[in-house]
Amino acid sequence: MELFYCPSAQNARVLAVATRASGLKRYGCPRPIVHRVRVICLALLSLAVVANTGCGGDEEAATTTVNVTTTSPAATETSDTTTAEPEPAEPAESAASFAKSVTEANLKGQYGKNWARLHPAHKDETSRSEWEACQEKAADGRAGIKVLSIDVLETYVDEYEAPKLGPVEATAVTMRLRYTHPLFEGEQELTDTIYIVDVDGEWRGLWDQATFDAYQAGRCPD
Repeated sequence: MELFYCPSAQNARVLAVATRASGLKRYGCPRPIVHRVRVICLALLSLAVVANTGCGGDEEAATTTVNVTTTSPAATETSDTTTAEPEPAEPAESAASFAKSVTEANLKGQYGKNWARLHPAHKDETSRSEWEACQEKAADGRAGIKVLSIDVLETYVDEYEAPKLGPVEATAVTMRLRYTHPLFEGEQELTDTIYIVDVDGEWRGLWDQATFDAYQAGRCPD
């Protein structure tokens, strides 16, 4: 997953980010607030009813016989019935709840939970044991940090250039982490944005390109 934040002058060199669930990239300031808009498209089925009329006569006949063929409504409905495909399931958990849970699990060292939450295409680039070893290494750099609060600031839909997948419609979740560090005075703040996508009704986290390249090469991300 990817983290964007604006470091202060005093903590830029020292801080090992507490919210990195599976990879981190320092990128810049958080985006302006954009309200998430979810558009659900429903297919409209049109039923066409065709009536055929024929006329015929015989000048020598004293009586004209008219044959009428009646089609019952039930038969018409049966022939025109179309079975609609079921809509794909959406995640039951909100994007905000998922992102916060990922952060909390990482801080507690519950790496197994977050391994299951990674996108399958990214997990293929490494093994669970190697990935967890990198998470433990990153945790060593967080020694002494005390997390005070984790707040979700916003969620919004954004196109994300995901490694191996290309452009995808992802959900970005921006969070604010308040913490203290033994090397700094007072409370510090960190702004973190991670990108997640819906895979078969479950949220899955995405790596940035640098993280993907590192695991693909068999090493831990910087």
